[in-house]
Amino acid sequence: MKKLVLIVFLFFSITTYSQCWVDVATGYTHSLGVKSDGTLWAWGSNYYGTLGQGYASTINVTSPVRVGTDSNWSKVSVGGKHSVAIKTDGSLWAWGSNQYGQLGDGTNTNRFFPVQISTSYNWGVIECGFDFTVALKTSGAFYSWGRNNNGQLGRGNALDANAPLNFESYFFDRISVGYSHVAAISYLNGGAWAYTWGNNEYGQLGTGVGPNKSRITQISTDPYAGVVCGDGHTLFLKPDGTVIARGKNTKGQLGYNYSSTINWTINYSSTSELIPGSGYTMLQGVSSGNEFTAIFKGTKLWTWGNNSQGQLGKGNTLNTSNPSGMDGFSSWTKVSAKGNSVVAIKTDGTLWAWGNNTSGQLGDGTTTHRLQPTSIKILPIFAPIDPSSIGTTMTVLPTTSLNGISGTWSPALNNSVTTTYTFTPTIDACAKNVTITIYFNDPINPNGEELKYVSSKDNFSSLLSDFKLFPNPVNDVLNIETNVGIQSVQIFNIHGQKVISSNKKQIIVFDLPAGIYLVRIQDVENNIVTKKIVIE
Repeated sequence: MKKLVLIVFLFFSITTYSQCWVDVATGYTHSLGVKSDGTLWAWGSNYYGTLGQGYASTINVTSPVRVGTDSNWSKVSVGGKHSVAIKTDGSLWAWGSNQYGQLGDGTNTNRFFPVQISTSYNWGVIECGFDFTVALKTSGAFYSWGRNNNGQLGRGNALDANAPLNFESYFFDRISVGYSHVAAISYLNGGAWAYTWGNNEYGQLGTGVGPNKSRITQISTDPYAGVVCGDGHTLFLKPDGTVIARGKNTKGQLGYNYSSTINWTINYSSTSELIPGSGYTMLQGVSSGNEFTAIFKGTKLWTWGNNSQGQLGKGNTLNTSNPSGMDGFSSWTKVSAKGNSVVAIKTDGTLWAWGNNTSGQLGDGTTTHRLQPTSIKILPIFAPIDPSSIGTTMTVLPTTSLNGISGTWSPALNNSVTTTYTFTPTIDACAKNVTITIYFNDPINPNGEELKYVSSKDNFSSLLSDFKLFPNPVNDVLNIETNVGIQSVQIFNIHGQKVISSNKKQIIVFDLPAGIYLVRIQDVENNIVTKKIVIE
C-alpha cells in the first residue's frame, strides 16, 4: 500500500519587525499602508474597488493584501470610498469610487486599480475628506477636487470638480481635512496663519456657527503651529503647545467637561477655551475622527470623546471629555483616524490599530472591534503542496508566499518522519511566522481503499463555498467575486465547446452569442466548481 503525505497548515503569531511601515491611513471602511520596501498594502472594504485589486467586491479583506507589484510608493490617504497615494517620483495616483470626481482623473468613472492623476511629478502632501481630495505640491501650492456641496474645495462655489485645480494660487505648509471641511497653516513672513473653509454647521471653521465658507478664509492674525480636523470639529495648536477646540462637542471631543455644540466666535484670548494642560504636539498626519480626538503629548497619544467602539484605545467603551494618555502605549510616530477607527505606526516601524472593525479596516484578520492598540501583521499565504510517498524526495517548500512575503523554512525536509516546519519571514516583511506539519501514515478507509489527499484549509477560503458570479444574466462583463486566487476560468457553450479561457476575475463576454453557458472555475487550492450563466 502506497503511503501518502498529509500536509496540515497551522498559523501562530510570532513576528519580527525592522522599521516595517513608513506610512498608514484609514478611512471609514478601509485602510492603506506603505512598507519600508516601498510596497503598498490595503485592507477592509473593497465594495468600490478601494483596495486596488482590479475588481470591486462585497467581501471584506481583513488582512493586508498587496496592491500591484510596484515598490516605489511613499504616502497614502483614504476617504470614505476612495484611495489616493503618492509615489517616490512625486506622481499622484487614485482609485475607488469616483462619483463626485474625487479621484481627479477628469472623469466620474470608478477605478478598481491605481490610475495616475495629472502628469505632474511634484506632489508632496495628500489628504482625503469623505468624498473629496486636497493636495499640496512640493512648493506648497494647494489643489482640490471632488465633491463641493459645502464649499470644501475652497473654489468660491459649490460645484463638484473631477480634476485638480490651484484656486487663486494659495500655498500652505500644513493641511488637515475633516468630513467636509478643511483647515490649513501658512508660514509667511515669520508667522503661521490659520485658514479654514467648507462645512461650518457646528462652528468647526473657528468663525462661529454657520454659514459655510466656500472660499479659503484666514481666521486669525495670531500664529498657529498646527491644525487637526475631525468630522465636525477642529483643533488649533498654539506655539506654546496649548490647543483651542472649535465645533461639535456632542461626545466631549473638544476636551471639555460638558457635551454641547460650542458656538464660540473667533476669540482666542480666553484661557477657558483652551484644553487643559500644555505641551501638545501636532505632527503632520495626526487626525481625529467621528466625535473623538487624538493628538500627541510628549511621547504618548492623548485621546478623548466618543469611545463607543474602543476608538480611544483605553481598553473600554466609556466616553470621556477629559484628555488623557493611552496607558502602556507610547512612541507613536504616525496616527490616522477616520470614522471610529484608528491605525498607527510606532517608532520601531510596527503597525497597530484599534476601534471600529466592521469591515476589517483594522487589518488584524477579524471584524472584531478592538478596545486598545492591536498589533497588525501580514499573513503569508501558501498554496497547498502536492502529497508524496515515503521514500520519495518531497518538493522544496516555497521561499516566497503567494502574497509576496519572502522567508526561510526550518528544519531541513525529512522524507520519512512527521515533522513541523516553520516559515520565518525576512526581518522587514512585517509578517507572521507560519508552521506546516507534514505527517506520514497509511491513509486507508474501512473498505481497504486508499484515501484521497487531504489538507487542512484553516487559512484558505474555499471557493466552493465562498464565491459569486454577477451579473447573471450578463451582457458584457462577467465578475467573479471571491477572496482567494484563481488558477483558471473556462467557459463552455451548451455543446461542450470551450469558448473562453482566462485567469481573471473579470471576463469580457460581449462577443459571445446569447444563450446558456457553463463556467468552470479552479482556484489556487485546486478546488473546482461549475456554474451556469445566461448571456443576453
